[in-house]
Amino acid sequence: DDISFTVREGEILALIGHGGGDKREIRASFLATAAGILVSFLLLAGATCVVKLAGAAVGWGIQFQQPLFLCVMIALVTLFAANLFGWFEIPMPEFVGTLGGKGPTHGIVGHFATGAFATLLAGLARAAGASRVFTAHHAEDQTETVLLALFRGSGPQGIAGMAPDRSIARGLRLVRPLLEVRGLPYALDPTNAESGYRRNALRGALETLRESFPGLDASVARFAAIARAERAGAGRAALRRELRGGLEAALGDLRDIGLERVDAVARAVERGRQGRHFVREDVEVIVRRSR
Repeated sequence: DDISFTVREGEILALIGHGGGDKREIRASFLATAAGILVSFLLLAGATCVVKLAGAAVGWGIQFQQPLFLCVMIALVTLFAANLFGWFEIPMPEFVGTLGGKGPTHGIVGHFATGAFATLLAGLARAAGASRVFTAHHAEDQTETVLLALFRGSGPQGIAGMAPDRSIARGLRLVRPLLEVRGLPYALDPTNAESGYRRNALRGALETLRESFPGLDASVARFAAIARAERAGAGRAALRRELRGGLEAALGDLRDIGLERVDAVARAVERGRQGRHFVREDVEVIVRRSR
């Protein structure tokens, strides 16, 4: 049987987080990520051809029928879990992390590895018959992602942060169930202390800011959720937009009307609740069912 691999443009672009960055850096990181995906495909295709030429029956997920492969995967997953628990560290040579891009960039090798890892992740999930891949990204990760996008000058998609559920491949979704959870324990990596990386530099500043703004992560998570809803333009976001349009036409200036008040009215409309809502001390919105 023929075995084919498909990569949609959006799947590659979703791996790049450089909105608003230098054009040469964006181009280089995109090409490196795409190269990682293509090289992974070529290696998988080459291995498949070798196995097929050897006379073995080839099918998707054939590796999970091999005891040796299963033993290797169990060992790798166990070592990976032990590393996350902080039982031991696997230091990476410094030149590898910065190859092709010194200082704050991830480096060409880093983007290449991102593409290769995405291919491996999707391939293993599909081979195991999984339709979802779960990650442990949490509220602090979301805060860093949103602020980094903002500092790069990204558009609405960038400042919307990480989506809690999105498609990463045909029939496969990436789910982040912990995006609103704060204060989770984590393993320390030696590279976290290197302030030359943008995320590390921001993380250090955020530790100080959280002392003055205890609700910082919750506020950023809420902002990202609102940005995603506004970008999608459906459901309650569409109601909010319609309400703001009506209020702007009637009042002209909406600077004194917070999103919470408009959202409360939209929520009432959404749930079919009649009543009076003050969006400002002198502005009242009446919600009632039409006959």
